[in-house]
Amino acid sequence: MHHLIRLLDLYKRKVAAPRGTKRVVINPFPLNFQLHMTFMTKLDGSERPFFFDLLKDTNTGADFAEFVEAAVARGHLVSGDYLVVDNAAVHFSADTAPRLFQLLETAGVRYSYFLCMILTAAFRFMLSSFQHIHLS
Repeated sequence: MHHLIRLLDLYKRKVAAPRGTKRVVINPFPLNFQLHMTFMTKLDGSERPFFFDLLKDTNTGADFAEFVEAAVARGHLVSGDYLVVDNAAVHFSADTAPRLFQLLETAGVRYSYFLCMILTAAFRFMLSSFQHIHLS
């Protein structure tokens, strides 16, 4: 009898299975499979602070525009909120920027490029700090 283990369940270094059984790891995804997550969080103490979307393959400008539209439609981005993103080209691509800026203006959501630059610098500092942490 084989003990089947999904690859997604392998968060430890060793695979646990009953003694005397053959361990078979099932990988439902090909080696080149990629997921991209677009993630948004509120910092105001909301009951549901997270809003995200998973995409297979690459995230495009159109995908990001649809994500923001969904966040507005579902009430995650509301009047008075700030949308802060880094400077990735997909966030405000030439073909979607006018649509996004119109949506944000209509919804009363503010966007500040200056705030984005500050937060991008803070994230870079934070990530560089993680490089020096060694887990035992």
